[in-house]
Amino acid sequence: MFTFLIAAIAGLATPYVEPQIKTVLESLTLDDLKLQENEFRAFSFAIMMLAAAILAGLGGGGSAIGLSAGGLLGLFGKRILDAIQSREKNK
Repeated sequence: MFTFLIAAIAGLATPYVEPQIKTVLESLTLDDLKLQENEFRAFSFAIMMLAAAILAGLGGGGSAIGLSAGGLLGLFGKRILDAIQSREKNK
């Protein structure tokens, strides 16, 4: 459960930390690494999941399923909830 919660928080935080990750990456690579916007979003998500996995490991381990499910729910949870709510309004 701890792994799921850490991953959900990391997924939720991905859009917010993406600009900081981009700034750090650009300063480190000196603009040699060209990523498209969708590639960079995936890169940011991977960095956040790596951080979540490290934290989960420090907290006593966890499952890969919990990490994956939590990350996806964190990243797409707001969109899923909005889609469900709009579907309910349209009925």
